Amino acid sequence: MKDNLDPIAQRYGTKKSNPALLISIAAGLTAVFITWAVWSVFTGAKPEFKTTGYQVVDKNHVLVKYTVNKSKDQNVVCTIQALKEDYAVVGFKEIAYPAGTGNIKDSFLLKTTEPAVTGLVDNCRFY
Repeated sequence: MKDNLDPIAQRYGTKKSNPALLISIAAGLTAVFITWAVWSVFTGAKPEFKTTGYQVVDKNHVLVKYTVNKSKDQNVVCTIQALKEDYAVVGFKEIAYPAGTGNIKDSFLLKTTEPAVTGLVDNCRFY
């Protein structure tokens, strides 16, 4: 009588489940998800910025000129640096631009701890 309980299994046969295959598929999907999540965090949108010029004013000051392209509804903070000959940072300032301002063309007089040879925008990010 047992054979009549499952006519489909009797006709086509039964497959044994393979837990190792299911675990491998689950692990693969998990790895794909984690890779995507990490990639999306590190390649997220950044504002476009460009150092357009600098001027060493004296041994304690560098004027840095730059542009930042962003939409009006985004908050941005930019890191301005002055460097000496060996690329050591001798001046540093973070400048925030709140939402409400669009593309920015600005300059900043950066105070330095030692004579600098250049000034630049190191990074800009949304916050």
